[in-house]
Amino acid sequence: MSSGPHASAMPSILPPLVDAHCHLYYDSYAEDRDAAWQRALAAGVVHALQVGTDVASSRAARELARRLGPARASATCGIHPHEAKDGRPAEAWEEFEALAREGGWVAIGESGLDTFKEFSPLDDQRELFRRQARLAAELDLPLVVHTRDAHEETAAILRAERGSRQRTMIHCFTGGPREAEAYLELGCHISFSGVLTYKKNEENRAAARLVPEERLLIETDAPFLAPEPLRGKRNEPAFLTRTFATLCGVRGAEPAPLAQRLLANTRELFRLPPLAP
Repeated sequence: MSSGPHASAMPSILPPLVDAHCHLYYDSYAEDRDAAWQRALAAGVVHALQVGTDVASSRAARELARRLGPARASATCGIHPHEAKDGRPAEAWEEFEALAREGGWVAIGESGLDTFKEFSPLDDQRELFRRQARLAAELDLPLVVHTRDAHEETAAILRAERGSRQRTMIHCFTGGPREAEAYLELGCHISFSGVLTYKKNEENRAAARLVPEERLLIETDAPFLAPEPLRGKRNEPAFLTRTFATLCGVRGAEPAPLAQRLLANTRELFRLPPLAP
């Protein structure tokens, strides 16, 4: 295994990996969802968290997780910041909260802030982020956080609503060491995606070297953010191996022990049952 900063060769032995954040229930897999999942299994991905982004998608995530089985998949219930404008009205929030209280979830989210595209007004995003943070605390579930071009405010809201003892995942972390340190001070786990492999993203790779082993997670965010050299194509859980190879390279880590650490971190954070081999 190369330890260079851009190492992305596939490991010669595929260790068990957990995709800590994907959306395999999306319509983009309508024609080959089962085949995509079989490719993931063949690549060594033993479990995948199906992450909800609104009421309908959360239901779809839970349905798929149940079909794949608890040893292979789990689901979260969330309102993405892009959907915040539709989730803020009283009736919409009540529907979401009732769904969250039904159970069958390993986390609340993804929730958070996105000022890059701002498909929902920031006030709506902030309010829904706070509500979901409080709901996660009440239900004793981790919070899955989406943040884009909003690290300082995201950290401030987490500091106010979650403290440092609540289980929190910063999904698809795109920042550098400074941003990572702020989240680590709050006790967050930090999840790296295909963004880690992008050729000019030295700051993200520097952050991946900084994060303590016990706080690391890895994900695809499929169907988005395919890693190099597949950037621009539809992502899928099988491609997690490429991001994992880069993570091994930037940390100078051997694949097998790092994969076991990532698996243990994911199981502990989301309180997952024993996973299938």
